[in-house]
Amino acid sequence: MTQPALPHFPGDEITSIVRRFATMPSYGETLFTLWVAMTHLAGELDCMPMLFVTSPAPNCGKSTVLDLVERFAAKPLVGSNASAAALFRIIEQEAPTLILDEVDTYMKTDESIRGIINSGHTRRGAFVLRCDKSGEGEFSAKRFSTWCPKALGGIGHLPHTIEDRSLIIQMERKLPGEMSIEPLRQFHFFDATRERLATWAQAAGPALVESIKRGRPEMPAGLSNRAADNWEPLFVIAALAGGLWPALARGAVADYVKTISPNLSYGLELLNDLRDVFAKTNLEAMPTGTLVEMLIGDDARPWVECNHGKPMTGRTLAKMLKPYGIYPQVLWSDGSTIRGYQRAPFASVWERYLPKL
Repeated sequence: MTQPALPHFPGDEITSIVRRFATMPSYGETLFTLWVAMTHLAGELDCMPMLFVTSPAPNCGKSTVLDLVERFAAKPLVGSNASAAALFRIIEQEAPTLILDEVDTYMKTDESIRGIINSGHTRRGAFVLRCDKSGEGEFSAKRFSTWCPKALGGIGHLPHTIEDRSLIIQMERKLPGEMSIEPLRQFHFFDATRERLATWAQAAGPALVESIKRGRPEMPAGLSNRAADNWEPLFVIAALAGGLWPALARGAVADYVKTISPNLSYGLELLNDLRDVFAKTNLEAMPTGTLVEMLIGDDARPWVECNHGKPMTGRTLAKMLKPYGIYPQVLWSDGSTIRGYQRAPFASVWERYLPKL
């Protein structure tokens, strides 16, 4: 059966508006437009990447981009902080587009919130189990949905599990000579464009379901499995939008891969930093204390706060290396023994898990 023609996709309107108020990286406007369109089709999807808007410092336009998400997304709900209990209840009740800014201040240390955010990447696993009090005052286990679009804003990196489930827009502070942008205000045309997007999405829903049933779209080479999962719904939407949008999506992916380096898990980051330490010192063995001092000596690395917000210790180091089969050993130093690590056991682990130098 032939699908009826869809209304005009207002993507050009959205990107033109975004360009007026935010200076994004080359891939950003396309990613933003397709992602906010995705929020209107969340009910038809099986995988839904988060949007993570990040910057290395304040005043880079991060919060403005989240403001723009609020203008165009379906059922936007903005918050700067929230408890875990409030999060899963509001998602269960309203299935909003959740917009959380300043997540770098609490997402790294609050494991309960991080678990809720992580669980909503695929529909199949988008729920949490919690004890809830009934009207009769008795507690029983209840399943709460965590399925909704989520846009996050923060400075720097978030834990690997969150970034791995996100499409990332990396903002930078404008140079003095770059094109000026307008301050964001409540202009009347936001509502009209958002309504046109919602109308398009309502008509596109059945076509999107049929497209998913026919099979996964062909994804560009160079994407990891998770990255391909994240981009896939945007590619389906681009195909439905037609015109230049499929080509724009492919161009955005190419620029994205060049711009966004993958955020390694803590374990892989540690292996990478230890490889650098051994290379710089050119030693075959090092005491645990020396390794830890060198790791936490760089304030820009996560080891200054990886131990529940405190610096790494020898015990933390041993715990993180244990899954890779690397353990501290007894070393000889100046006629006495000391615990530390030899370079040799790392060699095969570096080769197995890290990119070649």
